[in-house]
Amino acid sequence: MRNTSPRFEKMQRIMAREEIDAIILMKPTNVFYITGFSLISPSLPSATIISSNGETVLIVPKLEESRAREKSWIEDIRTYQPYPLSLREETRKNFFEKIKEILKEKNLDSSMIGLELGYLPVKFFEALRNYIPDAGFKDITNDIMMARMIKDYNEIDRIKKSLEISEKGLRTAIEIIEPGISEIEIAAEIENAIRKAGAQKAGFETIVASGPRSAQPNATAGTRKINENDFIIINTSAVFGGYHSDITRTLFLGTPENEHKKMFETVKAALKDAIERIAPGVRVGDIDKAARKTIHDAGFENYFVHASGHGIGLELHEPPKITLDCEDLLRPGMVLCIEPGIYIPKKGGVRIENMVLVTEEGYQVLNELPEDILPV
Repeated sequence: MRNTSPRFEKMQRIMAREEIDAIILMKPTNVFYITGFSLISPSLPSATIISSNGETVLIVPKLEESRAREKSWIEDIRTYQPYPLSLREETRKNFFEKIKEILKEKNLDSSMIGLELGYLPVKFFEALRNYIPDAGFKDITNDIMMARMIKDYNEIDRIKKSLEISEKGLRTAIEIIEPGISEIEIAAEIENAIRKAGAQKAGFETIVASGPRSAQPNATAGTRKINENDFIIINTSAVFGGYHSDITRTLFLGTPENEHKKMFETVKAALKDAIERIAPGVRVGDIDKAARKTIHDAGFENYFVHASGHGIGLELHEPPKITLDCEDLLRPGMVLCIEPGIYIPKKGGVRIENMVLVTEEGYQVLNELPEDILPV
């Protein structure tokens, strides 16, 4: 198995701690985390079964077998027949029959099994109970997400490459922005640039919000054309090797006035103050507290309307969520997005976002693109 032993060790620790005999994962990102394989079609289920003795099985639709054998480091790959696709109940039956068959083969059909009950559709859980009525079930949703919070070297390398690609997209935007170009044209150029640079896809619909629209934290690109003296928030993401990046920069076209400068400098200072709190053992909520204090002291506290950041990896938003009430402690291997912002209705907004790796000594900012690119 290639570079996967730390992940399997995490699963073994979960099973020992929770006193379970096996784990069944069906959430696509979790299946990928353990097996290196993800389905093209989200409408078809897949699963991986991990037993406490280390045996692991990957279950995929028959049409995905050859790709699974190419992509996955799991040797034991089983298939089920998903056709005819119009008969969803038949597909589900074949899938759960295969799970039952494997559990019985491995003497696990009357064991205690860990499931992602926070993810599984109710129909799937009911089906499992019907097909393996003698088994017990325990929710390990949080255990899996906590395990995924700590990235291994392979994951960190993919995240760094994803960020490098995203920054290429943002540099493209900086080069082409001028009065009269529309937000949606800028977004198209960004997404084209990241695909050319090697991204599997964009991590989300690119945010390009200019002028008064920049006061909307999640405003996707529209038809508005860029004007002189506009704030322009650009938030982009790439996916590389299954892993996400997330970067935001705020540009200003023209000559900023004192109020514009104050907003920008306050957000930049909040980003710096939050990042400087990052170190192993620090309470996550203290990062949010540091960013919020800086913005409060500058008089903008009513205009900071979201969390200071989030974890990132196989999903764009992963634990921990960087909020005042988060009691999680930072650990080496976590990758965080820190993104303070100020949004003043009818005037505009500023957000700057960096990605930060928690290290044994403290932190490492992964971004290379400067925060201070105002004015354009």
